[in-house]
Amino acid sequence: MVKVPLTIQNEAGVQLMDQAITTGVPLPKGLVHDPDCLALFDEHGNKEVQCIPLSRWPDNSFRWVLLDFQATLPARQNYSCFLDVVESASGEKMQGIVIDEQESALSVDTGSATFVLDTERTFPFTAVYGKKRQLLKEGAGSIQLRTEDNRIFSPGIEKLSVELAGPLRSMIKAEGVFKVDGPGNLRYIARMHFFKNKSLVRIDFTLWNKGAARHAGGLWDLGDPGSILFRELVLRFRAFENEVPATRLRVEGERGFVEYPGGELLLYQDSSGGENWKSSNHVNRNGEVPLRFRGYRVYQGESVVSEGLRASPILHLGETSEGVSATIAHFWQNFPKALATGKEGLSLYLFPPQSADLYELQGGERKTHSLYIDFNGSPESLVFVHQPPRCIISREWYALTETVAYLSDKATEGDRSYDKLLASAVAGEQTFFAKREIIDEYGWRNFGEVYADHEAVGHDGPTPLVSHYNNQYDQVYGFFREFIASSDSAWFQLMDELAHHVADIDIYHTRQDRREYNNGLHWHTNHYLDAATCTHRSLSKAHLARYDARFYGGGPGLEHCYGTGLLYHYWLTGEEASREALLTLADWVMKSTSEPDTVLGAVYHIKSLLPQWKQALAGQRVRADRFPLTRGSGNPISLLLDAYILTSDRLYLDRAEEIIQGCIHPGDDIDSRDLLNAETGWSYTVCLQAIGKYLDVKLGQGEQDYAYAYAQASLLHYAEWMLEHEYPYLEKPEILEYPNETWPAQDLRKSCVFYFAARHSRGEMRERCLAKAEFFHNYVIGKLNEFDTRSLARPIALLMQNRWMHGWFGGNRDVDVPICVTKHEYPRRKEEFWVAKAMVQKVVAGFVYALKKTSFEQERAWLRCRKKKY
Repeated sequence: MVKVPLTIQNEAGVQLMDQAITTGVPLPKGLVHDPDCLALFDEHGNKEVQCIPLSRWPDNSFRWVLLDFQATLPARQNYSCFLDVVESASGEKMQGIVIDEQESALSVDTGSATFVLDTERTFPFTAVYGKKRQLLKEGAGSIQLRTEDNRIFSPGIEKLSVELAGPLRSMIKAEGVFKVDGPGNLRYIARMHFFKNKSLVRIDFTLWNKGAARHAGGLWDLGDPGSILFRELVLRFRAFENEVPATRLRVEGERGFVEYPGGELLLYQDSSGGENWKSSNHVNRNGEVPLRFRGYRVYQGESVVSEGLRASPILHLGETSEGVSATIAHFWQNFPKALATGKEGLSLYLFPPQSADLYELQGGERKTHSLYIDFNGSPESLVFVHQPPRCIISREWYALTETVAYLSDKATEGDRSYDKLLASAVAGEQTFFAKREIIDEYGWRNFGEVYADHEAVGHDGPTPLVSHYNNQYDQVYGFFREFIASSDSAWFQLMDELAHHVADIDIYHTRQDRREYNNGLHWHTNHYLDAATCTHRSLSKAHLARYDARFYGGGPGLEHCYGTGLLYHYWLTGEEASREALLTLADWVMKSTSEPDTVLGAVYHIKSLLPQWKQALAGQRVRADRFPLTRGSGNPISLLLDAYILTSDRLYLDRAEEIIQGCIHPGDDIDSRDLLNAETGWSYTVCLQAIGKYLDVKLGQGEQDYAYAYAQASLLHYAEWMLEHEYPYLEKPEILEYPNETWPAQDLRKSCVFYFAARHSRGEMRERCLAKAEFFHNYVIGKLNEFDTRSLARPIALLMQNRWMHGWFGGNRDVDVPICVTKHEYPRRKEEFWVAKAMVQKVVAGFVYALKKTSFEQERAWLRCRKKKY
């Protein structure tokens, strides 16, 4: 028997009755193949649990499972239970949620309420029935979008599907379009969660501009012609036919509910309420900050009856024992927001009309809000939304399962040294939470983002430099690792909020732009420059004062693409948005790393290589690698491996191998790569780390084939070179443009490469690699402690991801893996450097491939995306 202890933390000041809990749990390879063999127990005995496999090991056993169960959580206390493996299922089928699918309608019976959805009518429900009475009349629910010119549109449901049919929690997905003027690019996706014996529904509503930005000149500013402007988006429930019953509102935390007479009430959050609430972070397309006042106000009619800074509200209509309650998660953080009740019913404003400006949803941009409506609950039934319980699993269990690479079961002395360096991220005055306040990193587009304070070093302007960290490194993954190692829920909060931001804002959700941009990940904000009106899209017209417009511009690129954090976020939370985001990025990488599939694309690709070919024809040595030995290959390799781990789709692994064999070779002339030029060559270590990760995946599959041997030999070839040539970057500060704290943090990557090489070598080579790995590991600790700037976002991000291998090797120093170096021959590539014949062959091959793949419509689409129309 194997017991997995689970601890549920409840920080709310009230007891949460039969609270629905959803959490991912990792399992060791070979332990469980049947979800019915998992049982949950607490001090009172066996509990009902819903178990859904999220991922499997190569032997088809469960790698991660998603648990749903309900538990009563005492106020401000922990609740303990454990997951156990039983020999066989009880044979009794759990009674729970019943979904009835008909031709044009669908109903969900939770046991406490029945929700009716009709695919021929508008979203969300046509009716809601309780056990004794009808909770929502037919046609009494609606969602409306008001355009710039005050026209109102309600969306239809194009597709309604059951994504999860479980006895304790079920999920229905609705998709449709707002038929505003234009090509129908304004769409929505809504996931509705239903819970056993609950009249509660959670709606994750995503508004999506699926069109492309125009980004003239490669610039991505607000005000782009591809943006959609609108004035209001509201979800309404007319739950009461006559006078509105007693209205109770709890605005902030522990203040309790206040009853308001008269029925009509509006709570409106105009800004974050923070000291820097008018930060230039909130500029609109005109370069103006349209916020009117600090915090929130509560209105009855035209009168302000209450005001404050940051609202986390619950609005309740009805008696004290039962009624309708509603709220929006992360209410003040995602301002502007509003809740209201009155003649039009209960209104949840995702984008309220009280704002002084229109809302702009950029091309390829999404925004998801989570709404909670309890149609027959007490006022306190939604307290958990603003103080959600957290599930904690011990570090020892994570390490035992080996589902997280290179995690030791306990902290070593070296780990504790890094713990001290990282402590400022969640405790003290320099936390990531405190840094949000500097530029007011809030609002519906910004919330969840990390402030890039390292970009502001040396800034002396009258206001703080606005810079967003998104996607310089995979901080979602870093936060995840710190959470499971420390059990500190602050790390979970950072991970969860950033994962949602990345999935919505940072990914370019469109198929109407260039192939190399569609569904890609936007870069971080341009270095050392204020974001101005480019929001999270890097390149702004405001930056042209520093750049020549002829050589400036761009969009999503492979050097910054990360999926590991999204993978673990999905496994830990079961959030489908993170799973979809990972696979969206993986498919973008697949397209971006394949040869052009249009003739025009082939011509354009040839044109981009002209400078290299001119050098080659002039007799200069120019490398002919298909892919670069940089993060531009390393990050795509890693992301493809994540997609393969999630789906077991061999296409992702095959492409990863293709990139590896196109960027590196066991017989490379390494000196010709100029890797010691730190400013241009430093990221080769990112690529070598990805190759190490690839070898781990192949070991897990039990595959020691040619591709494995090729990658292993290449890694060792470069490790031998590094043993002789690599040094800490700051030993030669004169060759660095900015000799700052980032460089020793980057040195930690070298430690990781040496640990990978040690794992794949024997004898003297292994000992030399281990010694060098430990040297760099210890050097980074000492050097970073010399910097007052060691707590900036960039070095912290690098430490979170790269600090783990040292501790793991302390207990696994002599673990052997198969070495295949002597089993294969690796003839040197004929075209390691460009020659005229090879160039001609490449051109011909590219045209032949494009001719086989293209069509007239594809050629038109390629031209349309690049035609200058602005």
